[in-house]
Amino acid sequence: MKRTKMPRDVNQRAKLLVELSTGQADPEPESPPKDPAAVARGRLGGAKLGWRLPVGIVMLAVWVAIVGYGVATQQEVSGMLLVTLGMSGVLLVLLIGQGWAMRTGR
Repeated sequence: MKRTKMPRDVNQRAKLLVELSTGQADPEPESPPKDPAAVARGRLGGAKLGWRLPVGIVMLAVWVAIVGYGVATQQEVSGMLLVTLGMSGVLLVLLIGQGWAMRTGR
């Protein structure tokens, strides 16, 4: 259920509140009808691919924690900035791969 979007102008907002409280205005805006085939495709993609991106992000976070420990204990030569930049590149690849897989249905 979507809420009615309140206008920013104080006068328009007051008018809408009065109309809603007296029953003159419709409290729920009409939403366009959804295509059932598109809804089914969206559910299928979420069911098939929904677990891959979170697992990849968790693995990435574990990797950053391990490398961060190496930087903190001065066992790692590169700084944390380089590790973070490398992590953002890997995350970008994960996101692109997830989008590609959802479009192709694999």
